[in-house]
Amino acid sequence: MKNLVINRKTKVLFFSTSPYDPEQFKTFMRDKLDISFYKPNTKQKIKDIEKTHIVIGDWFTKTMLRKAKNLKYFFIPYSGIPPKLIDILKEKKELIVSNTHYNADFVAEHAFSLMLTLARKTIYLDQCMRCDQIPHIKVKKTNLFSLREKKLAILGYGYIGRSIEKKAKVFGMKPLIYHKQKSICTDMLSNEKKQKKELKLILSKSDFIVVCLPLTEKTRGLIGENEFKLIKPSAYIINVSRGEIIQEKALYNALKNNTIAGAGIDTWYNYTTKISATKQLYNYPFNKLKNIVMSPHIAYRSDLLETCRTNSIKKYLTRVIMEKKVENIIDLKRGY
Repeated sequence: MKNLVINRKTKVLFFSTSPYDPEQFKTFMRDKLDISFYKPNTKQKIKDIEKTHIVIGDWFTKTMLRKAKNLKYFFIPYSGIPPKLIDILKEKKELIVSNTHYNADFVAEHAFSLMLTLARKTIYLDQCMRCDQIPHIKVKKTNLFSLREKKLAILGYGYIGRSIEKKAKVFGMKPLIYHKQKSICTDMLSNEKKQKKELKLILSKSDFIVVCLPLTEKTRGLIGENEFKLIKPSAYIINVSRGEIIQEKALYNALKNNTIAGAGIDTWYNYTTKISATKQLYNYPFNKLKNIVMSPHIAYRSDLLETCRTNSIKKYLTRVIMEKKVENIIDLKRGY
């Protein structure tokens, strides 16, 4: 692809379900960039879309793509890429699609908050206090345990997986890493050489399993009924990636039947842009189970989110304008 020639202001369009503050970009490279903000809406008219060079966001249509004759770059301002967007962007073969991983540490922290909540029975003990029960007597019968020396399966070794591995070292855990259909067993305490292991072996050996894989056709439904049978009854599974990597019915049955000890789930199965008081993120009554800790796909959130996201976008635009190599390019055929 030819480099982006800057002989006039480069047209940049923001299309995203996430809110942005235009003021953050008001003076940014204003001599080189012409930035416009739009909310996802198929009925709106986009000014000068045929002159657009860069799109930042997680929403687009095939009609818009065909009109955007000069579009060269598409930047997704978070980890991953929506499957529907992959199908749309595939039409433009020379389009450079990339994303950012500014929120990797936030997601990793949330994974550990779920692990610690399960390990230390935080919710149960809090409920005891609120019900005027005697927690110091009950706690003697409550099985609290440490993360230290526990084996942690990390399914996926991208930015989030590597952040989880670093934090696991602080807790003295033993990571078992599964990456790109290959399994690597890493004992960080003894610093032994990494050895290839099968996913089944990793699942059977782990005390905690954290899912942080991208959602692709190969990873969709990766963890199902057969995999849950391999997991130890004392083990916990954490999902901070995409819900559909774990088969929903298999997860519910494993928890309901105590096939595994419990789960911490942040990513789910039913998503909609419309707010509904009755629509749930799941299809089975997970809210009736006592061995699950749930959060509403919020692992990426932080008090630092807006600052980090804005900085990552500015860094990306700067690299494009300076004709430097774009980072984190997505292979649309592979889905990540």
